[in-house]
Amino acid sequence: MKIHCTRSSLSDSWAVAQAVIPTRPTRPILANVKVCATGEGIELHATDMDIGIRLRLEDAEVIEEGVAVIPAALFGSILRDSWAEKVEISTEEALVHVTMENSRFKIHGDDPEHFPQMPDFDKKNTFEIPKNSFLEMVHLTTFATAREDTRYALQGVLMEVKEKNVAMVATDGRRLSYVKSKIPEAVAEDVSAIIPPRGLQEIERALADDDEVVEIAVDQNRLIASGKRAVIFTQLIEGTFPDYREVIPSGNDKKATVNREELLACLRQAAKMTSEDSRAVNMSFGDGKLTLSASSPEAGDVVIEASVQYTEEPFEIRFNPAFLTDVLRAVSAENVSMEFREKTTPGILRAGKDFTYVIMPINVE
Repeated sequence: MKIHCTRSSLSDSWAVAQAVIPTRPTRPILANVKVCATGEGIELHATDMDIGIRLRLEDAEVIEEGVAVIPAALFGSILRDSWAEKVEISTEEALVHVTMENSRFKIHGDDPEHFPQMPDFDKKNTFEIPKNSFLEMVHLTTFATAREDTRYALQGVLMEVKEKNVAMVATDGRRLSYVKSKIPEAVAEDVSAIIPPRGLQEIERALADDDEVVEIAVDQNRLIASGKRAVIFTQLIEGTFPDYREVIPSGNDKKATVNREELLACLRQAAKMTSEDSRAVNMSFGDGKLTLSASSPEAGDVVIEASVQYTEEPFEIRFNPAFLTDVLRAVSAENVSMEFREKTTPGILRAGKDFTYVIMPINVE
């Protein structure tokens, strides 16, 4: 194999591929990136067996077709620390020769036969979603997944696609984030898959700036996403996701509208006066005024006032501030609406007509 490419393009692409590689791979071969040079171009392959990527390399020329398996961390650091504009990579049996301005490396590669085969992208039973819609849905759900839970389904994001409607849902049992969107063409078959957050984040990382859509295929145990420069696969999470429709409450008759940035700033300030034992902020809604208060024996107490559109009877409720700041950082709307019924029942935060966030209050009784 022999290829020529620009260092900047190779370094950027190498970083995307290297992000998939685990810190402590279960097999030594997985610590490498496979470089495939064919008549159709050059691809970088990387995987940890749960997530994998095939990344097309731009600004590159194939002089001689072939394959090389190169240590990812070592070669990545070489590219980052170089000032060269051009890179030549060639192979001689197990050696990988890297030639740049004023530097020549001989790197011990690995046997390409040992590298796992990467799946192809099957165009059957796929659907397209606008990239911006997909990324927004990822941002509005992944933060709400469970970090550690014996119910493995809660550690992923449920994606459901039916006709021209797509929804993503995440919950950790104390809050639930739900967002829906439209896709250009109806799917031939309904889709339901639980996707690990890291898989979604690697898809986001691999998408090119000029990608307008993401093409997605789902089979029994994995999801494969394709953009202009990359194909990414992620294993799905097995299990049964809870019926989120039953979790979203109805009949919340107390409604308030507040500026998102103002509420986020107030919650951040109030959270400074909470502790591990009393991680709660009290929210008191009155006519045109929202009062936030918090206290802890270690830090002290605070009272903060914010403006709010609220005309119902005075109402108080307590929340873990982190569960509200998480969602307020994720949404981009200028204003958010909040809906309540009782101080012991779940509240709802909405941003536009397509996003719903359910949050359990803290009951001190």
